Amino acid sequence: MKKIFQLLSFGLFFSALLLTACGGESSTNPADNTTYTVTYDGNVNTGGSVPVDSTEYSTGAIVTVLGNTGNLVKTGHTFAGWNTASDGSGTTYTTGMIFTIGTSDVTLYAKWVIGTTYSVIYDGNGETGGSVPVDNTGYEADTTVTVLGNTGNLVKTGHTFAGWNTSSDGSGTDYSNGTTFTMGYADVTLYAKWTAGNISRYKYIAGGQGLKIIDISDPSNPTLAGSYNTSGLAQGICVSGNYAYIADFVRGFLIIDVSDPYNPTLVGNYDTKGVAYGVFVKGNCAFIADGSNGLVIINISDPSNPTLS
Repeated sequence: MKKIFQLLSFGLFFSALLLTACGGESSTNPADNTTYTVTYDGNVNTGGSVPVDSTEYSTGAIVTVLGNTGNLVKTGHTFAGWNTASDGSGTTYTTGMIFTIGTSDVTLYAKWVIGTTYSVIYDGNGETGGSVPVDNTGYEADTTVTVLGNTGNLVKTGHTFAGWNTSSDGSGTDYSNGTTFTMGYADVTLYAKWTAGNISRYKYIAGGQGLKIIDISDPSNPTLAGSYNTSGLAQGICVSGNYAYIADFVRGFLIIDVSDPYNPTLVGNYDTKGVAYGVFVKGNCAFIADGSNGLVIINISDPSNPTLS
């Protein structure tokens, strides 16, 4: 009996050794699912807001550093990236740089360097509509500034926008969209420059894709306002009042409402059964040059129902 007990004791002891050696004891521990955060700190900023990274990172994960998306500022200082220490003595990171998460949360502090920055301010200079562009960048002296365009569609009754000038009366230095200058040691105000004469803000183009309306309020940066695909081959155009009259090589004569340049719509059309390629409008008549029928005159007194005159 004593020998049986000894054998059982030895068997239990041997089994325990095997479990320990094979890691059986650690298999009962749950997996480590700890995650860590990256927090941005304004570090005594006087304006703006810090970016927020809501991602939870596991150890070994790659972090891409965010930029100064909230336009942080600090009086008398210039933003110079992020640092792992509030006094700037740690590791510095700039926008887009990456680092690997370790086993603790990370705080990135705004890094500030002493130095004054200057602003570029845009002034509508008597505008009657639209809004001035806004440049939120703080420029240090001797840095390059790229001039903005008329992004807010400024207008002034009886005038045409002609870029920007450093003087409200136009006697200073002219700048247009995309040109550059070097920042000095003071804020810069750029005034809208207006030339007398109410030149149309829009240009109307007929082509293979139908009607295109181009906004030329800023001549240096023309932009597409609206378009209407005639599904044919627009060859000629005449604009009068709220309507664009189009001679189309395939569809004949079309009348398009352009009172809203950003949403031109078809009002009426007349199929000349030929190959219309030119149009002239006078009074209630549209005169069509047609490759098959010669001169075709259309009555347009009712734009929604043009008829052969």
